[in-house]
Amino acid sequence: MTKNITDQELDALLREDASIMKSRPVGRTVDVTDAVMQRVGKMPYLLPSHNAAMRRRRRAVAAVAAMVLLCSTGAGFGQYQTKVANERLASMFSSVYAFDYGHSSSVCASEMEAGYLY
Repeated sequence: MTKNITDQELDALLREDASIMKSRPVGRTVDVTDAVMQRVGKMPYLLPSHNAAMRRRRRAVAAVAAMVLLCSTGAGFGQYQTKVANERLASMFSSVYAFDYGHSSSVCASEMEAGYLY
């Protein structure tokens, strides 16, 4: 869980740090690991603030990209379906009619196979 630090809490931490620095003996090395770890433990985890305008802009760009992708995919799929439908229609017509170039007339394929015309 994250918590934003208030100005009062920051002032208190800075005063505590200053008092620790004043109480340090001069000329001697002091192990401050415990004090630093206690101070760090008291401080909240700070996250960078999120810019609402940038967030809205990113969402708008993502929405436009999704719409472009969907529209181009839909258009491509529609063209493919039109091509398939045209090919099926051409295949149906070619399977129904067989052209007899000797008589220059079209006859039904099923009649020609049955031998009605010859």
